[in-house]
Amino acid sequence: GTPPDPRPPSAVDALFRFGPEIRSIINMPGSENVGERSLRILFEVSSEMQAAATIEEKLRVMVRGIRDSGWGKVALTLFADFEVRARAFAGLTDDEVARLKATLVSPETRRRLFGPEIEAFRLGECYFIDGRDPAVRALVGDALIDTGPGQRLSGPEAWNPGHTLYVPLRSGMGEVIGMISVDQPADGRVPTADTVLPLELFARSAAAVVEQWKSDQDNHALSRKIKEYARSVKKRNRELADRNLELAEWRRIVQKDHALAKEIQAHLMRPRRQEYDHARFAWRYAPVDRVGGDFFDCREMPDGRIGLICGDVAGHGVSAAMISITCVTLFREACRAGADSSDIASGMNAALVAFVPAGTFASAFVGVLDAGRRALEFTNGGHFPPVVEKGATNVDFADLALCDPALGLSKTTIYRQQRAALEPGTRMVFYTDGIIETSTPAGEQYGAARLASLVASLSDSHLDTLCQTIVNDVAGYRGAGAAADDLTLLALELT
Repeated sequence: GTPPDPRPPSAVDALFRFGPEIRSIINMPGSENVGERSLRILFEVSSEMQAAATIEEKLRVMVRGIRDSGWGKVALTLFADFEVRARAFAGLTDDEVARLKATLVSPETRRRLFGPEIEAFRLGECYFIDGRDPAVRALVGDALIDTGPGQRLSGPEAWNPGHTLYVPLRSGMGEVIGMISVDQPADGRVPTADTVLPLELFARSAAAVVEQWKSDQDNHALSRKIKEYARSVKKRNRELADRNLELAEWRRIVQKDHALAKEIQAHLMRPRRQEYDHARFAWRYAPVDRVGGDFFDCREMPDGRIGLICGDVAGHGVSAAMISITCVTLFREACRAGADSSDIASGMNAALVAFVPAGTFASAFVGVLDAGRRALEFTNGGHFPPVVEKGATNVDFADLALCDPALGLSKTTIYRQQRAALEPGTRMVFYTDGIIETSTPAGEQYGAARLASLVASLSDSHLDTLCQTIVNDVAGYRGAGAAADDLTLLALELT
């Protein structure tokens, strides 16, 4: 029998063993015919082509293998939408390469190389044209390799100057991603469908290698992006962790500031006495935050008169609380000096204009009560008038409603002082907007009329009971919702 072949089976051996139809197509004399030899050469460079690290190296291996398989000159071009992305040459002189690179060919001309206009020149998967034909030259222009004659034969089978053979590189989806253009066949003959088969098969293999390289590049690019994103996320997480530590420290400082402000405010918002000769006071204070902008006080003056104040700083939180503490402090200093209501209001206004940020202001009702004489002098700096219950001689409710601008808006404001004579048993309830502007879930406000009606209905109640009943009524009116503003009440009763 036939001795075994000592060579290990190659891809091309397997191809011919299981593809006898290919042998029948390349049916030339000899133990290894020209077609089989070309095919073997082309497939044997496949492993080298795949092993090449860069696309430039891969293309150089491709064109060298094609040249070794029997073509004198080879040009390989890769496209992206028919724009040149990479090139490789074999068998061309430097001048020929330079001329091809310098030739400007539009993407549209390259697209026509594979269009219906050129279909008549198709040879299998290849295209064989004669560039000397003016009609052909008009179609393809200078898009193809044309480097002159090689080996010259005579007769219709001879390869002549102007002849060009090219084959597209197609992706798995059929898209043209490049082309191989060859010239000067070693046998000097025009190609046939049989003789171009090795080149066609190699073009498929080369296209697969190019696609795999592109896929690898895309995967590498995606991997780089993922790694960059992961690094970015990691960096951002570190920044967020650092920021969270900073916020935690800031929160601790703020909480400490709130606690200190609350302690100071709780100490200051505590009038010394409820009972005076001929007068009694009661109050309720509930900030919407742990500290608030409402303020109130009643303080005895050196001459026995009683200063009283109820006010509201615009805003909430620590900043409003600090200004409310300032207002109470200024009020007490004025009371120690025995100032009139207009002087108290003017002094507080001047201090706020000078020392607090522009646009910050406070409303305040300031009164000085001579309880023995049942006389009240008052100045209203942009605040709500009190609710008056039981009788007040010479007290015009319209006068109580008249007010000057809030404190802290303008240093030129002149605060007027008004006077009223009161009767024994008169009650006055001073309040802030947290009472009358409390709303139901439907948005209806509590209002001054409801407050006045409630005060009138509690004329026989103890003053402290009056205050607590008002607070409870406001909470019930609001429902389950949280309070939206500070709530302050200061109630006065003449005895």
